[in-house]
Amino acid sequence: GAGGTGGTGGQAVTSITVGTGPKGVAVASDGTVYVANQFSSNVSKIVGGVVTATITVGSSPWGVAVASDGTVYVANSSSNTVSVISP
Repeated sequence: GAGGTGGTGGQAVTSITVGTGPKGVAVASDGTVYVANQFSSNVSKIVGGVVTATITVGSSPWGVAVASDGTVYVANSSSNTVSVISP
């Protein structure tokens, strides 16, 4: 959900509440946004400004990337693993 709005100079700023400790953000070619949440050990999937899914991954995810085929890769720093999320 939206955490708040504001802005200056005619630009709107919207906050979207995700998991705890967001560290990495990646945007897929279709506009879907993925956020790695370090302390929640999950990834938030955002479509149209709304969190549509929360995906559990390894421990302390920091980085997230989306491949051209839509596969999402998440680097988990504490578990020394990479989670692979199918499109």
